[in-house]
Amino acid sequence: VDAHGRAGLHRRGEAGLVVGRPCAQTDPRLTDLTALDGRFTPHADLALVLDDDGARHLTEIAPADDTTTRARGGRRAGGGRRAAQQRRRRPERPRTTRVIEGHTAARHRVGERTWDIPVTGFWQGHRAAAGVYARTVADLVARHTDSVGTCWDLYGGAGIFAATLTDTLHAQAVHIVDSDAGALAAAEATFADDDGVEVHRGEVAATIGGLPDAGVVVLDPPRTGAGARVIGQLAAAGPDVVVHVGCDVARFARDLGFFAENGYQTREIRGFDAFPLTHHIEAIAVLVRSNSRPLPRSADRGAPPATVD
Repeated sequence: VDAHGRAGLHRRGEAGLVVGRPCAQTDPRLTDLTALDGRFTPHADLALVLDDDGARHLTEIAPADDTTTRARGGRRAGGGRRAAQQRRRRPERPRTTRVIEGHTAARHRVGERTWDIPVTGFWQGHRAAAGVYARTVADLVARHTDSVGTCWDLYGGAGIFAATLTDTLHAQAVHIVDSDAGALAAAEATFADDDGVEVHRGEVAATIGGLPDAGVVVLDPPRTGAGARVIGQLAAAGPDVVVHVGCDVARFARDLGFFAENGYQTREIRGFDAFPLTHHIEAIAVLVRSNSRPLPRSADRGAPPATVD
């Protein structure tokens, strides 16, 4: 929201807003907010969701402590990399919210299951993405193993992949690991009647050491990727099949390299244009344990063979 209480969209990488122009990516029902101008708090953020029944939900998030550059329409507070690092180190105060339209949670469906996700929480931006990714994960796992026993769903959030592992592949047990309390609350509600699905709240690196052995692991890390530590821990557990979901292809490729160093081969990669009119793509890879020894980090190695849809 700008200084005059008008809703707009952030310029890429900046705090400045574009007001009064349509966005080619979004459903017009989301961004047609002119009738609500004047009801918004200046410099607040807005979370908007269209649920799977077509209803719009709008929650206002109170302004952050540092709104000076928003008023000027410039880049985010401070300049350069060092200032950004300093801001990230500062603890962020909780920001209050108020519902302007709809409800605090939006209902989403994938397959036969439903999730009530907080409007301020995470759900895939593309309306078809959650279902497509779930089917893709199920297909890739089924192509590379005949037996799905115990599974891990790392960075699992509300449990979209836990659902497909349970419902489509009939996993005996699925362990969801995430640090987002709101997402895990949604998972617990969705899987309340499923004895085979267990939720673990905590950072992945600190949690997976206490999980039972798994034959299949699905991980969907944030944009920063999983990283060497988590992948090393995962590989040490020795699952037969790993499905890695990445929303940043550079870090996704880096993570595949870490898997190779730990004795896993990439068998297939599929790409999805889930962010139209941007350079971003979603990538999903399936990896299997190699019979050969892991390559040392210093080895001169080529990329493992892979196919891309």
